[in-house]
Amino acid sequence: MSVLPQKDLQFVANYRVAIMVYKYKRKLPKKVPVSQALIDEAIRKVRNNELSIRKAAKELNMAESSLRDKMKVKRTKRSGGQTTLTRDAEEELAHLLIVKAKWGFAAGREELKDIVQQYVIANKDHDTEVGRQLKKLCRFKVS
Repeated sequence: MSVLPQKDLQFVANYRVAIMVYKYKRKLPKKVPVSQALIDEAIRKVRNNELSIRKAAKELNMAESSLRDKMKVKRTKRSGGQTTLTRDAEEELAHLLIVKAKWGFAAGREELKDIVQQYVIANKDHDTEVGRQLKKLCRFKVS
């Protein structure tokens, strides 16, 4: 049994149908761009113990975590495992393989291994940086 009269029940039923779902949109603070020169100056002051990170971030009107991220020393590591060849040697080999592929002679996996092995054998005995690196790290036997 309902307590409300029939007329009120119909109004309540119609009211439920008319309710719209409201999607909340979070209001983000306006981001004010900060010049890189100001950021570098703030980082220098923090590293010289003239300012704390919190005070420097407040002066720049930026998040403390953002300033901490910018202070981190970025070490560029190459993806993958440890390399045997130097970066220059790898770039030279890559360039030669790209040229070969452009000429229409792309190398498969086994052929690529053979090419690298021939490069190592040819440069292992030279008294260069690449040769010394190869002598130290490459121990495969030539068949």
